[in-house]
Amino acid sequence: MTQPMRAKPGKGPDQHCHPLIRVTAIEMAGELYDLMMKNNVQWQEWKNLHPELEGNLAELEIRFLELKWPELLEDARTTLAGLLATNVSEELKIKIHDALVKDNSLRMARLARAQAQVANRDRILH
Repeated sequence: MTQPMRAKPGKGPDQHCHPLIRVTAIEMAGELYDLMMKNNVQWQEWKNLHPELEGNLAELEIRFLELKWPELLEDARTTLAGLLATNVSEELKIKIHDALVKDNSLRMARLARAQAQVANRDRILH
């Protein structure tokens, strides 16, 4: 039996980002998973979407993280930028600033790809 295609964290044209941005987005996806799956209806719906993973709780969470973290890149950038105005250590502020600056060109490419995808979708639909 062949394995289903799965997203690989950090792979794919829409997922290029600085490692600190990626880690933050993955952590945010984990928090979102914990929050959403406390709702029994959402938990059941998520399990129903992946019947092949019945009983494999870790794999269910991994699938969610793989799916959602790329959608949280902008939120991760915003969260990290917000930390620059707090009492975190200067060392951490320097790391965050460096990550945001280095991620900026990657961000521009991500945004351009997203705009192109929307334009293509609109062209196809009309």
